[in-house]
Amino acid sequence: MPTPPISSLVESLKSTPKPTPHRHHFDLQDFDPLDQLTDHGIPDADVYKGVHRPTGDLYGLRVISADKPESVRRFAYNHATSMCKIRAANIINYFDVLCAADYDEVWIITEYVSGESLRRKQISDEGELSFITKRILCGMRDMHAQRRACRNLCPEHLDRSGF
Repeated sequence: MPTPPISSLVESLKSTPKPTPHRHHFDLQDFDPLDQLTDHGIPDADVYKGVHRPTGDLYGLRVISADKPESVRRFAYNHATSMCKIRAANIINYFDVLCAADYDEVWIITEYVSGESLRRKQISDEGELSFITKRILCGMRDMHAQRRACRNLCPEHLDRSGF
């Protein structure tokens, strides 16, 4: 099957709707971790599917515990704070970052996305690779339109629903 011309890819990127920016402010006591997710590919963090008790909505909870070096906890806090400002198609939304004043434990509240991590996924089908590439490019386009960039755009930042 021949690949579509690059012009059709560019046109389809232009027609992808942009998400609406929004920011949440959460209270840590309002979350119940449900399941620890094992195939998340995020070093230095425990990742959970969690429920927000007041709304019943599911969120991703990334926890960087006090046993990690302070530099790791500070980096995670700063990185997540930066990611909270980004609203882009196909990029996981970061909603809030919660921690004690001494960065003892950092909780990152993200959009919950089910599906396997792309970090270990072997992609041999050209159509699937094209689909994933298009989604990544849409996300980058939206980020750049907001004059934002992620210097560490990795599989853990991608919305894997539909992959």
